[in-house]
Amino acid sequence: MANNIIKAVPSITTDEIELFKKKLEDAVKTSDRVIVDFSETKLICSSGIGILISALKTAKQKGGTVDLIIPSSNNEIIQIFNITRLNKIFQIFSSKDEI
Repeated sequence: MANNIIKAVPSITTDEIELFKKKLEDAVKTSDRVIVDFSETKLICSSGIGILISALKTAKQKGGTVDLIIPSSNNEIIQIFNITRLNKIFQIFSSKDEI
């Protein structure tokens, strides 16, 4: 199965969470490697982080992975992943070119 890139919306909050969850769940079902592109995202709520962790767990159980694209210029999201130490469990790339 090929990579599946999901473009995250600018703000992952309660309004967008169900759509984000569905996209991620569908992608994990159909791909060995899911890549979530946070290039335009400035905010992710705790539920969004929980969905990412759940997707990674599901992917790993079937031999896959969930990787992230977070440009170095996206300080808000980088800071969230550093503070929560999720930068230790997710493979994070600065751009699509690095994948």
